[in-house]
Amino acid sequence: MRTITVVKITWDPAKNEANQALHHLSFEEAAKVFALPEQFRFTAYDSEHSIDEDRWISIGLIEKGVAIVVYVIRGVSDNEYRIISARYADAEERRAYADHLAGGAP
Repeated sequence: MRTITVVKITWDPAKNEANQALHHLSFEEAAKVFALPEQFRFTAYDSEHSIDEDRWISIGLIEKGVAIVVYVIRGVSDNEYRIISARYADAEERRAYADHLAGGAP
């Protein structure tokens, strides 16, 4: 039996435009990370930046490369992911992601 969880993904349109200009990655494209099966996506709590709200980071391979998405979880049933920022992973982050896929520590 397979369980499918439906999550609503939202963002601020102005932040999306600013993110595209800075990182050349739209939130629409970055949201594809959430569609990846769990074994192809690594998610961690962002304790360094979780001051006013709990932030999460997910990393996964999308069409143009390995993407990192920073977001908060909202909604009555934690069913809304609000993207804060997104960018492509640097070389060190890509290696850590590859290690994760190979079963090593991220």
